[in-house]
Amino acid sequence: MLYELKQLRKKKGITQSEAANEFGVPLSTYRNWEQLKNMPRDNATLKKIADYFDVSMEALFGYDLVNPGAFSDLP
Repeated sequence: MLYELKQLRKKKGITQSEAANEFGVPLSTYRNWEQLKNMPRDNATLKKIADYFDVSMEALFGYDLVNPGAFSDLP
């Protein structure tokens, strides 16, 4: 899921409607992405979102928040 999408949009200072237009989807579709109800079905759209917000695709999914192997150190 696109956990960081809402924060990225707000940081860029655009509305949900502007973001939906940028990605060529209906406003309701974009809102569902932000509300974690669904996500884009193709990698091309994910790449377009990442490029637009100038982040990696991993950052969109929150994968950059956990260091690999971090959980193996837990007791």
